[in-house]
Order: sequence, then structure tokens, then C-alpha cells
Amino acid sequence: MKKQNLKNIVCIAVIAFLLTISGVVAVSDQTAVSSSGDLTQNSENSKCSVPTKMVLVRHGQTSWNALGLLQGNADVPLDATGVAQAQALAENTSRKIVNVVYSSPLSRAYDTAQAIADAHQLL
Repeated sequence: MKKQNLKNIVCIAVIAFLLTISGVVAVSDQTAVSSSGDLTQNSENSKCSVPTKMVLVRHGQTSWNALGLLQGNADVPLDATGVAQAQALAENTSRKIVNVVYSSPLSRAYDTAQAIADAHQLL
């Protein structure tokens, strides 16, 4: 496995873990994570009636992506291709149910997320 792919997998796992302990997503139908981070057994009253589905999306292309440069925390905006990718993603999700969108404050991630939010009339 490529080193960059492994870093991406670790990053996704960390994000999923943080969302789980914050109470945004359920762990399984047998246990749940409260907003305080404590694992508890589900009772009939605490079971989700509809399973939570989380979709992770990578931002659209930037000029640095095209050059093969790592961006880290540098706030590199989407290029024209990235804007088109974000719009295509928004159109692709427009027939799906999206209740909430989370994003990093970096413009490339925020603009990608905003395109999805706009397609779903989310504030």
C-alpha cells in the first residue's frame, strides 16, 4: 500500500472516530456513544429508528493537486477543474437525502461542501 494511501485511511479513521465519540454517528445496534464519550448499552428508547449513514468526500482539485504538491494546512483554493468537480458532486447528491454537511475551514474543503449544501438548501 502506498504511504499516502495509508495516511488517507488513517485520517478517515480518525475523522470517523471523532464523529463517533461526539455522538454524531452510532457505533452499532448493540452499543452507542453518548455525547460525553461513554459507551452505553442501547435500550429500546435509545435505538435509532433509521441507521445513520456517513459519507466522506474529498475536496475538488486545486492547482497544487495538479502539480502533485502536498497542501497540508495551506489554504489553496479550488481551481476551475475543482469547482466543476464540486458542482458535479453536488448534482450527483441532489437526489439523495443530506441532512447536514461538515467541512474544514480551508477554502477548498469549504467550497466543495458548500456546493453540496446549496444543492440541498442547507444553511
